[in-house]
Amino acid sequence: MDGENDSISSSSSVPSSGSREYKIVMLGAGGVGKSAMTMQFISHRFPDYHDPTIEDAYKTQVRIDDDPAYLDILDTAGQAEFTAMRDQYMRGGEGFIICYSITDHRSFQEAAEFKELIYHVRHTYDIPIVLVGNKTDLEEYRQVRKFYLVNVPFAIVVQAL
Repeated sequence: MDGENDSISSSSSVPSSGSREYKIVMLGAGGVGKSAMTMQFISHRFPDYHDPTIEDAYKTQVRIDDDPAYLDILDTAGQAEFTAMRDQYMRGGEGFIICYSITDHRSFQEAAEFKELIYHVRHTYDIPIVLVGNKTDLEEYRQVRKFYLVNVPFAIVVQAL
């Protein structure tokens, strides 16, 4: 990684530069590509290999509404053995990206479970959530059909590689 996008452990909402910081949490079942998507966004390349994530945090500078801002992205574990940590980062997140694999119907079902868990932990439905269908390059293995997405109650639905 280059110096501009180093791993972080900061918890302030306004960095010393005065730019706004947004805490984004990546959620999804294990193996859906959360880390690959995060790394592609941060470093503009896909990793050749990545160990399963327990929890990684990254910061990157972006422009939002033409103002500089920082995204503090928490890449979480998808494996069931790390569920005890979920409530903590769900309380601290300001926005959520829920990822599923189009090649794994169960991961799509788990995406809905993650959304409901966020609402339960936060006690509100007024939370930015984006649903991302990943691994679209594996169309021949698709298990989540496009028609499932017609009435999905998410603010934004994205198909990603």
